[in-house]
Amino acid sequence: MNKKIRTFLQYAFFILLAGVLLWLAFRGIAFEAIKEALRSANYWWILLSVVLGIVSHISRSIRWNMLIKPLGFTPRLINTFFAVMIGYFANLAFPRLGELSKCEILRRYEGVPINKLLGTMIVERAADLLSLLILMGVVIVFEFHFLKETIMTYLVDPVLDAMQSNGEALLLLGVILVLFIVAALWLLRKFRHIPLLIRIRELAVGFAEGLKSIGKMENAWAFVFHSIFIWGLYYTMTYVAFSAFAETAHLGLMAGLVVFVFGSIGMVMPLPGGIGSYHSLVRLALSLYAVPAATAAAFATAIHAGQTFGIILFGFLSLLLLPIINGKKTAGENENA
Repeated sequence: MNKKIRTFLQYAFFILLAGVLLWLAFRGIAFEAIKEALRSANYWWILLSVVLGIVSHISRSIRWNMLIKPLGFTPRLINTFFAVMIGYFANLAFPRLGELSKCEILRRYEGVPINKLLGTMIVERAADLLSLLILMGVVIVFEFHFLKETIMTYLVDPVLDAMQSNGEALLLLGVILVLFIVAALWLLRKFRHIPLLIRIRELAVGFAEGLKSIGKMENAWAFVFHSIFIWGLYYTMTYVAFSAFAETAHLGLMAGLVVFVFGSIGMVMPLPGGIGSYHSLVRLALSLYAVPAATAAAFATAIHAGQTFGIILFGFLSLLLLPIINGKKTAGENENA
């Protein structure tokens, strides 16, 4: 199949899935009720949420530079910030496109090899995943009385049913996976002199070097601080937005954590900007606290729209300013000048 056609079909699938999830998020709610909830909202709190989001992106840029420095490169913070914002901007168009966009920008303007940057990206994603898992654990421990029925209905029961009905299929899949790995390792060893495999090996070496960067950082505690700071700001972005709606203003810190964790799970799903998945899961989380469906849908819409607007605005400004700040020269051009 032609690559462009395959990409188009994948994108169409993501859009269709996002549309279905949006329909599920707003199903059974009168449109006028959502409009009224949005009309009565105090958008200064949403604006504050957007500002906190931008601050978190600055902190993320600093954290990424900390991983890059041990590799022998010191990108300017402004370029790293531009790369981060353009990456988020690209993710709105196609899931995970932003990861490659970020690496390409730093390669072009700072001369950092992409294979090494990909290693640092894995470290970043691992830190983010660990942060999310810790917060999920906190939520489950302290709010289990709220979440018990939801966890059983949407997670435990489906997994148990799948294991009972498809146990043999899962075992066969595991055996096939092991055989595939063994065969792949054998082929790589036997044909290691093929130019393509040499190139793959070079990429893997650079990738591994990027992964090792966390062990070479001058101040690992600063990396931990920024990781906590980033996720603390993410949580605060959700919590302060409660004050934008009368029906959510009374919700406490733990309720904010529950809604934030549910929303974060929606955002990490492979959909453009978490559209649909974020709205569905935030509405589900707010329903645990008896928030009216129309307000829950309006809350999810307002905070998601605010963050999306911030990403579009700063992503576009980053695209505009990147060549201006760098004098319209790439790192390679500067070296050859």
